[in-house]
Amino acid sequence: MIYAGHVDHVIWMHPTWSRQLLNRKPTCYSIGEDLCTKRLVVGIPESYFYNDGVFCMEEDISSPVKFGLTVAPIHETNTLCRVCTDIICVLLNQSFILDIDLDTFSTQNPLSNKFTEEQFEIIDRLYAPPPPLTLCLSPKDLEDPAVIVAHGMSSAHVLNAARKRQLTRLSQWISCWDRGTIPSTEDFLLFPYELMEFSRLILSLTEQKFSSTVLRAVKKTLDLAYKQTTHNKNPPLISLGSDDETIQNALKEFTKGPDSNLTSSLLLDQNTSESKDSSFVSDYTSFIPMKRRSSSPGSVYTDSKSKLRSSEPFVTFNNTSPAEVDENCQSSNTSQYSMEVDDADTCNHNGLNENRSLKVVLTKLESNPNTSCIIDDDNEGGDVLSVQQSAPPLSNKYNEENLNFMHYLWSGCADQKYNALPHSITTPKEQNELCEQMEGLLNRLHNPCMITIARSVYDGYTPTDQVSTIQLGLLQMLDRVYGRNLLSVTLDYENAESDIETLNTMGFHIVTPEEFRMGGRRISPMSCLARSEGTSVAYRTEPGRKEIV
Repeated sequence: MIYAGHVDHVIWMHPTWSRQLLNRKPTCYSIGEDLCTKRLVVGIPESYFYNDGVFCMEEDISSPVKFGLTVAPIHETNTLCRVCTDIICVLLNQSFILDIDLDTFSTQNPLSNKFTEEQFEIIDRLYAPPPPLTLCLSPKDLEDPAVIVAHGMSSAHVLNAARKRQLTRLSQWISCWDRGTIPSTEDFLLFPYELMEFSRLILSLTEQKFSSTVLRAVKKTLDLAYKQTTHNKNPPLISLGSDDETIQNALKEFTKGPDSNLTSSLLLDQNTSESKDSSFVSDYTSFIPMKRRSSSPGSVYTDSKSKLRSSEPFVTFNNTSPAEVDENCQSSNTSQYSMEVDDADTCNHNGLNENRSLKVVLTKLESNPNTSCIIDDDNEGGDVLSVQQSAPPLSNKYNEENLNFMHYLWSGCADQKYNALPHSITTPKEQNELCEQMEGLLNRLHNPCMITIARSVYDGYTPTDQVSTIQLGLLQMLDRVYGRNLLSVTLDYENAESDIETLNTMGFHIVTPEEFRMGGRRISPMSCLARSEGTSVAYRTEPGRKEIV
């Protein structure tokens, strides 16, 4: 949404236990395509981005798009709060989207019990990102913000490159096993311990049912790596993120040793090992529930037919950073999307009550990402959308058993000791306090043009036994802020019937998903989860204030 130009400022309000990004005043950054890889990158020099290999210096970004970012904790508002003042100034006379994730109020680490302690240790040794660089700066330089920023950008650039090399090398090994082959001789020479541990990790996944071809290749790798470690107990001191020059120098030194011929003969059977063509195309899915990161290299999107009138700020209350929100709108098998927003005056002809202008839609995130509403190229009127079905999605069983799926999983959950995923299961009292703090800020803002609410049930971040309670409390808070006469609620997730009955008895106006989809505004289901029926009318009148349109 940022890269396509629909959003020009993101305000991320987070709970205290979620610290993926540092707090900051409104700051300008760039997003765009990497000149070399053509993938989407961002110019924010923080570990959240360069540990996923998506940081890029602005001079290396093709057609950079500027956007603003504000990060602050959810807190009790007051008239003297500088953070609240900054947020109000950013949103003044601007339409904005309000996005709320239920895991803002209570969150759990869905991977904490997925692997054993020994498996986590291997994952950390293989997938933990490179450690931060130590910069030797003089006391004078430490007082110069420009010097600090320049060194931070340089460090992020170095660490980002190392991280990409690390993940690329691990991905190459997985690709070999997927094809039924084993890694190269150079890998056995330079990384025998890493290959041995990686093979042990794969074979320890007893719940996964990998093909016999994959298992044979992994076992062969383990056997050769073990022989190499017994033969040469002191391999070169290099890391998986080492650059090509370091790798070549290490190989030269290694092959000059007295045992180079013995090592070559030891690994000779690699060249004669069984090699079979892959019977399937290795792929990954954007439905990786534990990622909550931006490391999955999804396609870069181009918005060729958008008729949005202006860019909007994006205010998000969640445990997920703003980059993840942008990534959740992407489909890994779709290279283009288009959105069509009809004129506001057409919104009154959809059969809904035109006096209700603020719409809330709660939806599941596990809807099929390969189906979206896209305007046909031959659609002259531009007002009729057809559903284009991409390639059939991979089955859940296939995804769970795919090595590439495990690769992207491990890249997101590594470094549990120093960079663990957020985990804070709160009490009802703590949830109410967060809701009240959020309510205080919303009462100082004008109405959003769109409200999106994500339940975070499928990815496992919101505790299952707390979803209904948190959802009801949030809707009651929105009712206090905007009023029941203004809100229309659509519940678009499985088994929502009981929730619909509850909200009906409380007096909420419920709009069915079918009515919502037939409305005048038509947006791809991957693009938004909730929206308003009108953006320029029916703002609530706040005491002592003028209406802000």
